[in-house]
Amino acid sequence: MPIVVKKIDMLNFAMTMSEGNPQALASVTTLMHTQYGMMGLILCHLANIRGVELHRLYKECCDCDPFIFERSSSMIQNGVFSKEQVRRNIYSNDPIPFVDESIEIYGVPDFGELFGPAHYKWKEYCDESRKSFSHRLNKKFFEEESKQYHK
Repeated sequence: MPIVVKKIDMLNFAMTMSEGNPQALASVTTLMHTQYGMMGLILCHLANIRGVELHRLYKECCDCDPFIFERSSSMIQNGVFSKEQVRRNIYSNDPIPFVDESIEIYGVPDFGELFGPAHYKWKEYCDESRKSFSHRLNKKFFEEESKQYHK
């Protein structure tokens, strides 16, 4: 029996990922034009990040950079950050990047090069990224809460 591969209807995929939100649709169509952007979209689809969440992830957490978007999406989909951390950050007034570009680990490829769970440095990179993100997120929310009470 032959294997049947279902074609992905790109328009339906774009509408699914944007959830009909015009801003998200603009981000999705931009991302669909690059290999890394498309990979990030697929990873977001697997992590159930769509619509406004996807748009904010790309625009505000990744500074509209498809390479950072792909790496962030990969770490989110692979559970590096908790679902609560992801939602809390994306829905905050001023989301922070999931990826800390200052992390330098010998052997970790630059953005735009293949890097993922099969790479021998992936776990080390994810551990350092998790620590950095948690520290930055906690610091941000602590500062925001103190501003609310000490105006």
